[in-house]
Amino acid sequence: MDAEYEINNVVLTVSYKDAELDLEKIASALEGARYDPEVFAALIYKTSEPQASFLIFASGKANCVGARTVEGAEKAIENLTDKLQDLGCDVGEPETEVQN
Repeated sequence: MDAEYEINNVVLTVSYKDAELDLEKIASALEGARYDPEVFAALIYKTSEPQASFLIFASGKANCVGARTVEGAEKAIENLTDKLQDLGCDVGEPETEVQN
């Protein structure tokens, strides 16, 4: 049986080792970021180029969802990492793992 498929959503987990992130500071500096700790413990951040959304936790863990390719997700993660470093966050190279 031949099946046709189309990938519409790639999910990666991201880990910034030993990073404690100040989500309030990040949310105020990243355009399009939302953080309401009384509603949800993660900062929500959407990017348009490449298209992806992030759930970023204070522990340095994050989920990247909504990218159409693994390469697009990896580029979005690279862009996020650069922005976090520009904000003075002590994050190195993240470890990533494709979930689906």
